[in-house]
Amino acid sequence: MSQLSSDEFEDDAVDPTEIFSLEDYLAQQNTLNNFATQIATNIHDALGVPSTRCRSAPRTYIDRKREFYSELLIADYFCDNPTYPDYYFRRRFRMGKPLFLRIVQALGEWSPYFTQRVDALGRPGLSPLQKCTSAMHMLAYSVPADKTDDHVRLGASTTLECLENFSQGVIAKFGGEYLQRPTVEVIQRLLEIGEARGFPVPKPQWAPVPVCALVGSCERQPKVEDSCIHRRRWNKEVITNTN
Repeated sequence: MSQLSSDEFEDDAVDPTEIFSLEDYLAQQNTLNNFATQIATNIHDALGVPSTRCRSAPRTYIDRKREFYSELLIADYFCDNPTYPDYYFRRRFRMGKPLFLRIVQALGEWSPYFTQRVDALGRPGLSPLQKCTSAMHMLAYSVPADKTDDHVRLGASTTLECLENFSQGVIAKFGGEYLQRPTVEVIQRLLEIGEARGFPVPKPQWAPVPVCALVGSCERQPKVEDSCIHRRRWNKEVITNTN
């Protein structure tokens, strides 16, 4: 069999543009693609294989009565005559009420996320107190996100969102003051406050230790809150006195 030369191929070649226009070609490709998709769907149905198409299912809406529970939260802790006294608040929130309200106010200044907003239907959204309470309960009790749904009425995904924004806001607003190493003056002031409140001074065997060494050991810990340093020193004194 004789081989055809390239010139013969070139002579017999047909320019597609002489037969199809661009619109005809695209229409034909679209028809072929639809035909192939229909065949694949029929095969999947015959084999019982679930389709890979994303079928959007309606989300289940749960009316958590957020307005009612927001008012209940205020009546329990934040009104002029709350249901629970201040020592209940301190035990359950792991901090005093003035400090908590200071954090809520600072976060409201930091981001509109922690302000009272209205949804598309004109209903009040979650209050800043609900969002901060949900985040604080997760931090205080180490509970899962859906646990706060019982009393604050926030879903798990919303609670995690609140916790993330709460952490970022606290670092942004208070990090420059509290997330830094304490100075010698701060440590000395805290030690004097502790002694004025009746905490015992170090025992004689600790007397030869230079003050700079004691202060240096405290400087290795970040200053998160003054009470943490008081508690740490009190624990050291208890251990020392028991020996």
